[in-house]
This record gives sequence, structure tokens and C-alpha cells, in this order.
Amino acid sequence: MKMPPCLAKLPLYLQLGCIPVMSGMPPFGYWEKREEGSRIPPHRTDAGVFLSAEFLGARRALFIKDEDGLYTDDPKKNPQATHVRRISAAELMARQLPDLVVERVVIEYLPRARWCKELQIVNGLRPGEVLAALRGEDVGTIIHA
Repeated sequence: MKMPPCLAKLPLYLQLGCIPVMSGMPPFGYWEKREEGSRIPPHRTDAGVFLSAEFLGARRALFIKDEDGLYTDDPKKNPQATHVRRISAAELMARQLPDLVVERVVIEYLPRARWCKELQIVNGLRPGEVLAALRGEDVGTIIHA
């Protein structure tokens, strides 16, 4: 199977010191297979971001969302939901929260990953938060293996 063009260029970008910005949609013909009877695979952009981070050997995958991170429930629907700053994937799965800020499959993948051991979810609408995350600051939510 031929590697998608964007993946073939990644080593060059990294060697030049660039931070690659790419689509989070999994390259369907390369990693993700569609389910029987469906035209699209079951996993979407969150799984793509995580798989790309793992493929590149990144320690942490950064998810830029319109939320401040993980909450105990959807904060847009439930104002009583509380923010979770740091949690393990095992503890998060055990909580069986009704709503997650990332695809549940990413939380399932995390403990099995070889390289990517953390997810960081930050609010891209909050000025300075993405830059803080890129500097390695623990803003938003950290989910670790």
C-alpha cells in the first residue's frame, strides 16, 4: 500500500525543525478500515491525531478544541460539570462518563501506545493557551497512559 503524500513529507518537515500541521482525519487506506456496510471508517479526526502522534514518536498529542478540556459531563449542556485537569486513561475509562471531549477509542488506544503516552486538550479559542501547551505547560486537561 502506498503511503499518503502528507506522511511521506513529515520526516523532512521534522528535520527542518518545523511543527507539522495536518488534517486529523485518519488516512483511511493506510491505517483505518471502514466497517462492513459503511462508506466511512468508525474513527474520525481524534483517532487520526493520536495515530499520527504515535506514528511520529511524539510523547504527547495536542488536541485543540472549543472546550477547556475534559469535564465530568458536557459543560455546554450541564453547567454543574466539573473540569478534570489530570487523569489516567484507566481511571477515565472506569468512570464511564457519558460524554468525552475526545473520541473514546483514543482513550482506549493510549495505554497500548508505544510512544505517545499523554493527550493534552486545550481551548483554541482562549488566547495564549495553544502557545502555552506548545511550551510544555500543563494547561487544559492532561490524560496519561
